[in-house]
Amino acid sequence: MGQDTVLPARFGALLAGPQQVCDLLAQGHAPLSQGLASMDGLVEMEVAATWDLQRVLQEIGQTEDVLRAKESIAHPGPTTIEQRAQVGQLVRALMGRQRAGFRERMASALRSLAVDSVNNALLSDELVMNAAFLIQRERQEAFEAAVSRLDLLFEDRLNFRVIGPLPPYSFATVHIASMNPRQLSDACTALGLEGDVSEATVRRAFRRQAAELHHLTLAGDSAGLPLANLRRAHDLLLGVCKNGPIALDGLPGQGPQKADNASLFAIEIRRVKSSVEEAGHFPVAEPMLTGGG
Repeated sequence: MGQDTVLPARFGALLAGPQQVCDLLAQGHAPLSQGLASMDGLVEMEVAATWDLQRVLQEIGQTEDVLRAKESIAHPGPTTIEQRAQVGQLVRALMGRQRAGFRERMASALRSLAVDSVNNALLSDELVMNAAFLIQRERQEAFEAAVSRLDLLFEDRLNFRVIGPLPPYSFATVHIASMNPRQLSDACTALGLEGDVSEATVRRAFRRQAAELHHLTLAGDSAGLPLANLRRAHDLLLGVCKNGPIALDGLPGQGPQKADNASLFAIEIRRVKSSVEEAGHFPVAEPMLTGGG
């Protein structure tokens, strides 16, 4: 990484030996070359920011809206679950608003130095931001300085952790699936494919077989493959055909192969999708309804 651009493969990707490596590089030459070109000179930096959850709860518990909500249920006798839930929902909403405000300020300061960014999952209530930024290698020092300025800006409200530089796992990870002849043969049989197989022929065959299965179902005939099996065959063959059409070699039981009988792979370069923070994970009801706040 110190000198060259790295296009990372998914953790756990295994090949049987040098020949499979050569087959993979030959079949994936176009997408791998494009992926390397798109990531040229870029690295990933991950930034996580956390806050003191108990401190945040205490501060929100003293806001006017929450105090008024607590007073509305401060009457003799037990409070109902619905009343407690209303206070909890109010606290959760205020906490979410504060988290979103903090996160936007941080993201705005860092996005200007980045080519791209991805919001990762917030795996705990203490996390305020967990994001990956794709930056030019020569801007790493400026990026880290920007995080340091944010640390000073928020004083002791947030704690920052920066990891990097990393390969661009969040933006261009190579996913590899090796296909054995039997899998491919079964998939072609399920879709009724013969001869050359391409993305177009796979899609046409799937539509044709799905329509036939639908008519059989309406007629009360249970014959034919379930739609789920057709979908699996469709997805498997499309994955292989992304690297170019494949051809049946005519050998019984061998299924589709490349002309040189090389191993076949489904190769895809994926970008992680931004996560959406889930609501309802903040332990707010009890802290807000005990003692004086």
